[in-house]
Amino acid sequence: MGPNGAGKITTIRMLSCLISLSEGSGKVAGYDIVKDALKVREVVAILTENPSLYERLTAYETMDFFAEAYGLSNTQEKRRVI
Repeated sequence: MGPNGAGKITTIRMLSCLISLSEGSGKVAGYDIVKDALKVREVVAILTENPSLYERLTAYETMDFFAEAYGLSNTQEKRRVI
């Protein structure tokens, strides 16, 4: 697929709306990754070989991360759900 450092994981993270684009655009399943990020997250699931993010977060921080990723930003509601 490409050598280390070629941007494979970064591309996947952008297309799955885990990180923001610095420029450009993209679509996944017909949804714009900037305008329709919540819809993209509904249809995409990724698990990298080495999920290093999760090793650095507590269980609560991991749930908080995914709550934010799925659009739950109200602090009180997020705490209730977590």
